[in-house]
Amino acid sequence: RRDPARLSLNDLMGRDPEAALALVPLPAPEAPQPAAPAETPAEVAEAVSQERGASADVDTARAERKPHLFLTADVGFLGSDTSRLVPSDLLARDPHATFSDRFRRDAGYSAGISLSWPVWDFGAIRSRIREAELRLESARRNTTLQQREARRQWAQAQSTIQNVYEQIRILSRAAPSARDSYLDAESRYRGGAATSLEVLDAYAAAVDAAVRLSEAISRYRIAQAVVLRW
Repeated sequence: RRDPARLSLNDLMGRDPEAALALVPLPAPEAPQPAAPAETPAEVAEAVSQERGASADVDTARAERKPHLFLTADVGFLGSDTSRLVPSDLLARDPHATFSDRFRRDAGYSAGISLSWPVWDFGAIRSRIREAELRLESARRNTTLQQREARRQWAQAQSTIQNVYEQIRILSRAAPSARDSYLDAESRYRGGAATSLEVLDAYAAAVDAAVRLSEAISRYRIAQAVVLRW
């Protein structure tokens, strides 16, 4: 188990999977403290963003049936003979014309206002509005679902860490007792008062208690991570 864990952890950290890895000993499990759930988990924040986007789409679709006023403007130059600074037609009228005269003649601008109103709506706009409203309703339901799921995950993580900590307390007393029972059986066996089967049973019980304690601590660490996650 240690080797696959080392390979996976090295890979997660961007290291060579075969590199040596020394783990810092973790402190003993402590009684879990009451904590509040995260205000905005990543899943909830994503769902809220999608809901806002769907709401904006509804506003955009509804705006199609309203009058739209457009203001357009442009500025530019319209002249002849672009190969010379002063075209020949301008010189024909004014032999003393300069580039500034051409600039004043050719420069121009325009502005316009237009009104657009979809009077004849054969259901296309209504269908787009309804489609946007359905997406918004789906986004709102997804937001509610993600919020409920986040609360459920957090509550489940809190319950799990409490239960696992109680198991650790029990096993922390059971493991030394099982170890003492094994040593007692081995002593009695050496003194001729116990059988080898009793020693093996006591040894198996001690090993099983130690393994169960290690597994409980492992589940506690995972539960701690889940609590931090939510």
